[in-house]
Amino acid sequence: MELILELQSDDFWQGVTLPMLENVRRRLRSLVQFVDRESGRQKVYTDFEDEFGTLTDVPGPGYQINEFPDYRQKVERFVREHQTHATIHRLKHNLPIHAADIAALEAILFSEGGPCSKLQFVATYGSDLPLGKLVREIVGLDRKAAQEAFREFLTRGNLTADQMTFIGQIIDHLVERGTIDPNLLIDTPFTDLHHEGIHGVLPHDAQALLRTIETINHNALVA
Repeated sequence: MELILELQSDDFWQGVTLPMLENVRRRLRSLVQFVDRESGRQKVYTDFEDEFGTLTDVPGPGYQINEFPDYRQKVERFVREHQTHATIHRLKHNLPIHAADIAALEAILFSEGGPCSKLQFVATYGSDLPLGKLVREIVGLDRKAAQEAFREFLTRGNLTADQMTFIGQIIDHLVERGTIDPNLLIDTPFTDLHHEGIHGVLPHDAQALLRTIETINHNALVA
């Protein structure tokens, strides 16, 4: 009822985003069956015209933006096709990695039959991007591994629907992107359920959740 009343206010629709609408759809979809079809509903028509501003070219930092697209695609394809490699498997399943694991992966990645040389890798991705973090971003995190990491929270049985949804959002992000910046948890779409994000939805568990996320992110780096 709180959400239904909020939807009827003009404030809700100011700056509304697709993630916010998706959250509304999920939370209200089970109520659609109770809509009174006998009374009928008025149709609402909209007619908006898109407005485009001036296009501006933005030069890349020191090289053309399309200089390395083929190489990036080769690296991503190589990583996805070698998910049975021990190091990639460990990264995908949230297991700690060590220097020897990265060395074993580099041995095939930068080999003669690999997609690139170490020099090309650094030229494309820079020297500050850890290989493990890049691999995790490409293959994501295994869903079962992500759920296991949050098992303590998911199996307690005392979380509200919003709290379960919020943790589910974190898991979905990790499955898709491999790691998550804790700062995102106080920004959209993680503020759709509460304007304070993690601190508003899970005030008593925020620090414990952040420690779990820190461990997951750290497992993409050399221990």
